[in-house]
Amino acid sequence: MSRGFQAGLTFGGLLMLGSFVVAAGGHGSYLPLALAGAPLSWVPGAGIVAPVLLWGALGHLLARGKRTGAILVLSAHTLAVLVCLQWGSPYEPGAQQWEYVSRAQRLAPVALSATLGLYIVGLAAAWRLLTSRYVWELIEDSPQ
Repeated sequence: MSRGFQAGLTFGGLLMLGSFVVAAGGHGSYLPLALAGAPLSWVPGAGIVAPVLLWGALGHLLARGKRTGAILVLSAHTLAVLVCLQWGSPYEPGAQQWEYVSRAQRLAPVALSATLGLYIVGLAAAWRLLTSRYVWELIEDSPQ
């Protein structure tokens, strides 16, 4: 198991756990879970573990130097996040999701901020890794 895969699984696991806290047993919001695992989070049955699957796969692709695959996965993820923010997710459609986010902000403000903050930092870091020539030169030079 590559370090990139392990890092992706860990990151996805943290996002999944934070999302469960924000969901507050159905009284909060599922938006962090929908965002962290999009577009896999839209697949029935895969939604709960989608962040772990998505970020684990992305970490594996990055660690193996599969730049095209990583760009495709991260691009599909980013587009799905934009769709989710605009039109909602299977968990919370449309404007309803923002009502639930507001409720989650009252129930678990620290968990909501921490989970969304972690997600944003991780997404930015993933895009930075993909667009950094220096990082790709290191990956290409390292033994696989």
